[in-house]
Amino acid sequence: GVNQQNRQIGFIRKFLKMILSIKVIQYFLNQDGCFLRKLSEMLVFLYKRNGWMLDFSRIFSDYRDIKIDRPLFLLGTEAGGLTFVSRTLRRHKDFVSVSGNYKYWSGADEMQLVLGPILPFEFSGIKHKRPKRLKMLGLTGNCLYATGDFISYYRKTKEDVTPEIRERFRKIIRWQINRHAIDKKTARFIDKSQVFTVKVSFINEILKDTNPKFILITRNPYALAYKFSRTNIKNYVTKIGGTHEQAVEIAAQHWANSINYAMQDGQEADLLVVRFEDFLQNPEKELKKICNFIEIDFNKDLLPQPNHKLPFGSKGKDKWYPIRKDVNEKYLNKIAKEEVEIIDKYVGEYARKLGYEKPIIK
Repeated sequence: GVNQQNRQIGFIRKFLKMILSIKVIQYFLNQDGCFLRKLSEMLVFLYKRNGWMLDFSRIFSDYRDIKIDRPLFLLGTEAGGLTFVSRTLRRHKDFVSVSGNYKYWSGADEMQLVLGPILPFEFSGIKHKRPKRLKMLGLTGNCLYATGDFISYYRKTKEDVTPEIRERFRKIIRWQINRHAIDKKTARFIDKSQVFTVKVSFINEILKDTNPKFILITRNPYALAYKFSRTNIKNYVTKIGGTHEQAVEIAAQHWANSINYAMQDGQEADLLVVRFEDFLQNPEKELKKICNFIEIDFNKDLLPQPNHKLPFGSKGKDKWYPIRKDVNEKYLNKIAKEEVEIIDKYVGEYARKLGYEKPIIK
């Protein structure tokens, strides 16, 4: 009797400790500043991003039963607003990206980065399969792929398409739909690999029969060139022994070539141009325009709301609610007159076509 009673008490104590430990863990996981939460979120993000490596079905199947229907590609430069717009659209139940469906609408969504190891080099080159010169410098292709030094490596058109490349790319998209779709019959693939901005002709030719959609998202080139010249491009110019003026020039080249090639290719593709500034100022109006273009029903809940919480395992939590409308001011307030002149030499023509004005510096 006594021994049995002690065993029962011991069991109850262990059970209560287990329940308590679960509650404690749950409590800490709900605290934004908690190290345990941050670690858990990072692990979830990494699993969602790299989980494809554990899916060996791609070796044995070509997913011929999966239909590719009106895939959507968001184009533009780094820091151009693509993440924000992508998250808005990925809240729609039909869209799937390389890291999930609408239940994980804020995860990694650039196939050129996530699937870089298995993509042909024609679709990659930022982190994986980048030019030897960048490897030797220990740099990625961020903010450099459309510059004069590297555009010949990254630029691809319909003339570069081969049957092998066509099938490999289409199989990868079918595979991602198979992995993540809630309903494979209505699923649509979405991606925002910025490097695809200089490959619209190439990708459009590969997917022509699926009616691909392209949205070019632009942002003030004077603000972006200022930003790039002090971050990614500054690192490149420093390593090759260049000057700050060269960094500003290269930054302007990157924006100008990106926009020029996208709009040039867009004459033969289904392409919509959206200014990020317009989206921020009137998100409902711009989203309705986008929804009409990509043929989905508009739902106001796709836009950031105060009750929205980013899915667990998300990065860039500031890129949602509340909407920040003054994204360019901090750069335009600091830019020098000499920098404006350098930038305008490259971007002026395209900037004014898109409604961007040359900053007036006194």
